[in-house]
Amino acid sequence: MITHLPGIIISSLLFTGPLTSIFNKQLSKTISFLVLGLNVILTYILITHLLKDSTPLIYVMGGFSELVGISFKLELINSIILFLILFLGIISLICTDENYTSKNIAIFILNIAGLIGLTMTNDLFNAYVFLEIISLTSYGMIINKAKPLSYIASFRYLVVGTIAACIYLIGIGLIYANTGHLNITYASQVIAKLDLDTNYSLKVAEFLIYFSFICKALVFPINDKIIEAYLNSSLSAVIFISGIISKVMIYFTIKLTFQLFNYTSLINESFSYLILILSLGLIIIAAFKALKSNSLKTNLALSSVNNVAYLFSLLSAPKILLTPVLLQMLFDALTKPILFIIAENAERNFGSDTISAIKKLCNNPLIKISSLLLLLALIGFPLSLGFISKATMINELFDNYFFFHAMPIILGSALSFIFLSRFFISINDVEVITTKVITFKREILILLFFTIINLALGTIYSKDLINFIELVANKYR
Repeated sequence: MITHLPGIIISSLLFTGPLTSIFNKQLSKTISFLVLGLNVILTYILITHLLKDSTPLIYVMGGFSELVGISFKLELINSIILFLILFLGIISLICTDENYTSKNIAIFILNIAGLIGLTMTNDLFNAYVFLEIISLTSYGMIINKAKPLSYIASFRYLVVGTIAACIYLIGIGLIYANTGHLNITYASQVIAKLDLDTNYSLKVAEFLIYFSFICKALVFPINDKIIEAYLNSSLSAVIFISGIISKVMIYFTIKLTFQLFNYTSLINESFSYLILILSLGLIIIAAFKALKSNSLKTNLALSSVNNVAYLFSLLSAPKILLTPVLLQMLFDALTKPILFIIAENAERNFGSDTISAIKKLCNNPLIKISSLLLLLALIGFPLSLGFISKATMINELFDNYFFFHAMPIILGSALSFIFLSRFFISINDVEVITTKVITFKREILILLFFTIINLALGTIYSKDLINFIELVANKYR
């Protein structure tokens, strides 16, 4: 029964997506909650199984051979990511507004299906199919807000996504030409026997595939496009896009590095230093842009650019350090999306998400406490999950003598402190009085829930969390 769970999870979502479009909004939402909730339970069962038995679960749709069938491979690391996708999916669905229709919900469920499919797949062309599902549904999610700028942001996002997908398709074509396989396991076995120093077509394939996922993770040269998407999307879309999509792209990059190209680091030393220099440039540009803006959404979006730069700095090291990568991905997924709730509520009440609007919103004591604590975590203040994450990144890099690779993280943390502390200081100066603001109770509860999680993981359970992440990373290696 356990071996069939990957197929049940992906099939239920692909079936539910189109189904919800034919019902009314309330029924569609109820069905979606039930399916997502059931899949959270199934994923938890998979995680407990894989903790006891680290042997990967291989599931081939239809019972075909792995060589010709659609193959899914589930390990502890991607089962954790599955759980995170589904969990944030439920949170995003809770935050849908009155403009959300059953068709919007269908698009959202299909986006989750695409992310889960990409996370589980063990087939290069199947990954391309899921990438297209993610891309197409993301465009639909961005325009949910129905603002003129939403359509522009969605179109620009589409252009970038199409270019990245074409580059990836050429890359896997070259892989197939060299190996005769699209299944990652079988292609990897052939690649291990080839001389990579003389096989230039395979080197080109590596570069194209990596570059396509760097684009998909919104590192280069299109980080401005994600800022447009964040600023002009509905709250539920922003929570999901900021929380998980770039993390899935980075995970798949790691998977290809270890399981397709059989490396312990990205391509070669020169390419690694290119990514390192690129990460430094991104962090500096993002900081200058953030300092020019008083918009919380813009600052959070630019902070997301920093986060992706941190992750690629770690990935560009001579040895990929999985523990800090996974910890930083978890921290960002549990913090950034929730701060967007504060920004959206400020815009809903006062017409903008500038510092002055955030100050007015924080007259509400619950919002003020949550805002302060989450901003402290994002800055990396001690006794927060953000501090644990950044300290782990820097410690691991220093312990392995990768001093240059720590530079983007140190610089980015210092610059983040400068541009995010403006909001913290302003909020802290607010005199708390009871005021009426149009804030949904469910969003207040979500704010408090994630604030408690951040506090607990940064203090009481910090050691347990690091031990668990190290266990996941060691099992993957």
